[in-house]
Order: sequence, then structure tokens, then C-alpha cells
Amino acid sequence: MFGKKASSPPIQAVIAEDSRVIGEVTCDTAICVEGKVIGDLKGVAVTIDRTGSVEGLIEAGTLEIYGIFRGEGVADRVILRASADVEGPLSFRTILIEEGAKITSALTQLKPEDDKEEPAPTSTLLVAAGGA
Repeated sequence: MFGKKASSPPIQAVIAEDSRVIGEVTCDTAICVEGKVIGDLKGVAVTIDRTGSVEGLIEAGTLEIYGIFRGEGVADRVILRASADVEGPLSFRTILIEEGAKITSALTQLKPEDDKEEPAPTSTLLVAAGGA
């Protein structure tokens, strides 16, 4: 429908708040990280919850961050919520940043035809911002 935003796929996998995963995680569905991941994470849609943290590379269709992210993110759509704390480069086609998000990052917008494996920037913005 016109004017209706596409929503993220429903979350089908969760890394629980009291869990810690070390290594590579690949998920063919949407995944929510409530605990800690140290390593690479690939998924259709990746959400880092307020209690969650990821250190490593994330590749996703949609990357939504409420918690802590340290590493490199590559996604079609990036959403940084007000509680997000991000350090590291982000490559995306579209991005939404809520007021209050803490970002120390190089932001690179990709062309629509670019392959995620070899991002070719159309523009890059270096950002160091923090919430109140």
C-alpha cells in the first residue's frame, strides 16, 4: 500500500540475555540479540536489544540497534534507536538515527546496485555524536 512502511520480519531466533556466544552465527531468519555475541553475525534481520551487545561483523538485510555494537555493520537498512551505542563503520542503503543514539562511526551510503561483499561508497560521513 502507498505510504505503508515495510516492517522487519518477525523474530524467530533469540540469543537470550544471560547467554554469551563466541564465534560465527548465521541465521536464515530474523534474530534478536539480548545477550552477548563476540564474532560475526549474519541474518535476514538482526536486532540488538537494549540488553544486548555484539563485537564483530554484522551482515543483514535490516540491522536495528538498541544496545551496544562494536565492529563493522553492512545492511540494506540500518536503524539506530535512541539507546544505541555504536563504534565502527556502517555501510547501508538507508539509515534512520533517533535522537540520543551514541555513534562513533564512518557512515557509508551504498548505491542500490552495489554488492554487500564489496561496498562502493556514494558518500561517507564521519560521525562522533552522543546523547544527553
